[in-house]
Order: sequence, then C-alpha cells, then structure tokens
Amino acid sequence: MWRVTATTLVIFAGVAAAQNAPTTWTGVGGNPPTYSQRALSAVPNAAAVRQRFWSPRLADGWVPQGVAAGGGYLWVAAYQSTDPKQSRGPCRVFQLDPGNGAVAGQFDLPAACGHAGGITHNGDRILYVADGRALWRIDTQAALAAGRCVDMGCSSTSLKGALRADWLAYRDGMLWLGAYRKAAAETALAWRIPESGVMAQIVTGGGALDAKAADRTIAIAAQSQGAAVAPDGSLWITQSSGNFGRLQHVDSTSGNVIAEFAMAAGIEDIEFGPDGQLWAVSEAGSRRWNTLPTFYPLVFSIDVGALR
Repeated sequence: MWRVTATTLVIFAGVAAAQNAPTTWTGVGGNPPTYSQRALSAVPNAAAVRQRFWSPRLADGWVPQGVAAGGGYLWVAAYQSTDPKQSRGPCRVFQLDPGNGAVAGQFDLPAACGHAGGITHNGDRILYVADGRALWRIDTQAALAAGRCVDMGCSSTSLKGALRADWLAYRDGMLWLGAYRKAAAETALAWRIPESGVMAQIVTGGGALDAKAADRTIAIAAQSQGAAVAPDGSLWITQSSGNFGRLQHVDSTSGNVIAEFAMAAGIEDIEFGPDGQLWAVSEAGSRRWNTLPTFYPLVFSIDVGALR
C-alpha cells in the first residue's frame, strides 16, 4: 500500500507539471517548477547553450545567485524569497549532479547570510561564499554531512571600505571579488586577492579585509553580477537586469573589454568547469521573479567558442 505523504504529493505535482509542460521544457534536467507553465523564453546565443537544468528547489522560493564547479559537482548558492520587494532571506548551497541536474546534497549557510550572491570552488574541497560584506570559507564535506555550515569547517571574515564581494571567482590561488553597482553608475570595481591573504585573515581573526589586501584592482561595467577566470587568466563577467543580459570577455590586467555577447536576461554568476564549458545561472522566472518578461530559471552550460 502506498503511503501518501507531503513528499509524495510534491513528487506527484512535479510529475504532473512535467507531463503538461511546454515542449521548450524538453531535455531540461532537474525538477521542473510547479508554480508556472510558461514556455522557456527564446534567449540570445541559445545556440551556444549545451546542458540545461532547472535551478534547484524553485517551487520552494529559492532564488539562484551563484554557481561553482568543483569536486565533481556543480554548486548553486541561493536565498529564499517569493516577494519581488524582499531581496534577502535564508541562504543555502545546493550540490548538483553535472550529468542530470539532480540535487545530490545541500547545506544551510549561517543566519548572517541574507543574499548569497557569490560562490566559487578552489579545486580541493573548499567553497567560498560571499554576501556583500561577508566572506565564508566552507569545508564542503563537513557542511554536507551536517546539512549546515558547521563551526569547525565554516570560517569567515568581513570586508570593509570599498571592498565588497557581490560575486566571486577563483583560479590558481587567487580570489577575485567584485562589487555590484546600479545602472546609473559608470563603473564598478573588481579586486584580485591572494587566497593565502584571505586564509591568514581568517585564521588570525585580525579584523576585516580591505582593498589593501588586493594585488590588482580593475574597473568593470556597472550591473556586473558574476565572473569566472578562464585558463588563460582572462575574466568573463556577466551584467544583467530583468530586461537584459550580457557576457563580457575582459582583460584581467587592464579591465579592457575584449568581446561581449548578448545573453539571457537575469543571468547571474558563471564559472568554468573542468571541461572548459562555462556554467551560468539565471534568476529570471524564479518564483520571486516570475513576472519578468524572461522565463529562464536555469543552470546552463555555454560553449564560449560558439558565442556570436
């Protein structure tokens, strides 16, 4: 005899949504949303998109902000809100199977986190997660086992002055931190900080990090939402709002734009996977942003060689 539980009902709802889904949902991995039957939007540079997964736990109001690749998994940082006027809420990191988008694990971030805007993996077992003025260094094995960011494997430092981390990127022992600025601003800033300096600050608890910790600072475009460091050391940076999306290839020394490409509105963070594919996440069409013109609440990979 089947025992009908709340979980069973959620599964049934998901199956029903999938059965009645628009054809544009075909081939999208993970759990489809149950709050909408909108067709996925046609987006710029769709021909360069390879894998597509639903962002995790959309029906529960999780708004995706950050994506990382490492340790054989994808990692999505999100906060919970269904109100367009509410930009903060509980924060969580989801571990995704990169083959099918299924949730393989998850853990909650400390209560101090309200907008998990940046996440990056250091290639070992460590994730860095940021929320503006706060930066956490997380042992993923400990956090997954506990279901939360535990004290022994969850260190943090604060940021002060001009230094902010609205997004994060990492490669070869260097962390990039970037500030978000509204459209009215002409530029924002990004800082490169050696991971060793961040570690020293966390271990000693010697106060907040400031821009003096950076060995490089560059000006970037306003509305920058996420970044990734390419194998050659150059940066790829997204800019977006609810009405536009853009991906820029940027010289990481001068900040000069090498090339730029139109992307889905609402695109947030990006990170290169070990195979060279650029993973991205969009918040457009999450429950909080389901009234936006674009419906594309996906984690998706991009073949940068196919961008036009």
